[in-house]
Amino acid sequence: MLDGMMQRFIPAVLDSNKSKLGHPLPDYLTSRAKWDMALRVIHGLPATTYHLSHDAHTSFRAFQQWYEDARRDFIKLGFSKVFMTSFGKIEGTTGRLILMFHLLTEPFSTTVSQETADNVIQLVKSYLVPCYRYAYNNIVGDDDNDKLETWLFEHILYHCEHDSEITTTTLRKAGRRQLPEEKSRFEKNEMLSTAMLALEDAKWVIRIEDYDRKGVIKWAINPLISTMFTKERKEIKSKRTKWKDIIMENATKRLQDKD
Repeated sequence: MLDGMMQRFIPAVLDSNKSKLGHPLPDYLTSRAKWDMALRVIHGLPATTYHLSHDAHTSFRAFQQWYEDARRDFIKLGFSKVFMTSFGKIEGTTGRLILMFHLLTEPFSTTVSQETADNVIQLVKSYLVPCYRYAYNNIVGDDDNDKLETWLFEHILYHCEHDSEITTTTLRKAGRRQLPEEKSRFEKNEMLSTAMLALEDAKWVIRIEDYDRKGVIKWAINPLISTMFTKERKEIKSKRTKWKDIIMENATKRLQDKD
């Protein structure tokens, strides 16, 4: 996964709840004729150099700055190497998409408009990056054990200000995306118990209850963590809030566009 091949593709996240038996559509109800014509026109064009308009260039430079800020945030939030590899190619992917959209809409113009650039940038931010996160961070990610340990460190650092104890029950609920769905509750507890050994060695937590009658393990959280890592906790909280707001903003905009 780290050779960069898969990350050059655009993942399509399917909603299984919307899957149903389809019905063949006649050609006049599809865009097949327009698509065929567009391909013929583009294929017949001579070799051409295309340029961004001044406003389109301004939009793309703003996107590049957004990318640099996002990359630093994602590294701080501990996103997987697989995701970061795909995200590292986002500038080139966006540029190629801008050219493709331009050829489909204005094939005879050598200047790419700001509208085309803005449409593609919005598509990348609202669809492509979230798909990358879901496919390459939540589903694939890095080695499962390393990924779980990293998540536990961040989770405890985030919650240590208000929680003095933590159990396998609360960790299973909070870490649903980190634990394989097909695993039983006991197997998930075993995975969490093994991953928590690193935090026990680091004196972040102390195991105070080992498998009660319900099979729950309980740890006490070192109260010094909240004061030792104040800066790191604030950064994690602010970045989480920032990206939740961005996702909600893009989701709301897409719903408004549909209306």
